[in-house]
Amino acid sequence: MRRKTGTFAGMAKDIISEDNRIVIFGTGVIGSTVTPEVLQTYDLGDRIEYCIDNDRSRWNTTISMCGREIGINIIHNLYRCFISQIISIYTTIV
Repeated sequence: MRRKTGTFAGMAKDIISEDNRIVIFGTGVIGSTVTPEVLQTYDLGDRIEYCIDNDRSRWNTTISMCGREIGINIIHNLYRCFISQIISIYTTIV
């Protein structure tokens, strides 16, 4: 993964031009409200592959996001993911 700085519009352009998929880390308040809104604004909702969360009670459930039900998995599933490149959106506030 390459770390970049810039705008959401620039991020969206890169994701689309490189045909990347998105994995969302964290399905708490920000991950379930702000992140989907940003992705919807830049027409990236269809690129969400799945979500990862540290909360065991959320594993193997779904979250409604960008008009779809997205699966919530554990981090180990990321290693089994057969995606050429993954753009990660970190939604955890440090």
